[in-house]
Amino acid sequence: MAGKGVIGERAAVSEIFLFFSALFDGPPPASVTARRINEIFDDLRHAVGLTGAREAIDPRDLAEDYESLFLIPDPASPLSLYSTQYCADKAGAGEDFVMDVTILAASLQVPWRKQEFVPGRSYPVTPDHVSVEFALLSVLVQLEPSADIAGRSARAWVYRLSEELICALWHIERILRGLKRSRRPRAYEELSAVALSYVTAYRDLAVPTPH
Repeated sequence: MAGKGVIGERAAVSEIFLFFSALFDGPPPASVTARRINEIFDDLRHAVGLTGAREAIDPRDLAEDYESLFLIPDPASPLSLYSTQYCADKAGAGEDFVMDVTILAASLQVPWRKQEFVPGRSYPVTPDHVSVEFALLSVLVQLEPSADIAGRSARAWVYRLSEELICALWHIERILRGLKRSRRPRAYEELSAVALSYVTAYRDLAVPTPH
């Protein structure tokens, strides 16, 4: 669906979406070095044309920030990893999207419900979680654009999920950027910015229309 170019081939795009899915599900395992994480971020920034200096990312910051931001959130904060918290622009739209994504996940045989809670990681209660949406995209981008899934083409599903993620990531990045804390959560701020740019570029280059 993507073809070759600045964004990459289908398999490569799928792997990148899985990378985003994993980090929005929780911090990387201890075996993943800071050097490797930063190499990946630098490659992705280059691919989507992000310029300017950035601070190095420490995997330990990802773990600390994930817990404080998403597992033990401030009740007064609007921050959420559920896209419909930001993107349901009319009554019932969020519920409709959740139902659509539930059907999509079942059709693709992508399990999103976890069998048990794992400390330090997400536990999605609905499939509009950003990590789940990226996991679904990773499967969809490897299909033929015209493939029918639950009454819609793969291209249409990719467009729909991309639009939802762009909306959510735009809000997440700006909320993180505006947090007043002794130490800003730059690791997830950077992840949100890179993921937003990548999904936007992929949508614009590979699926410019939902047809």
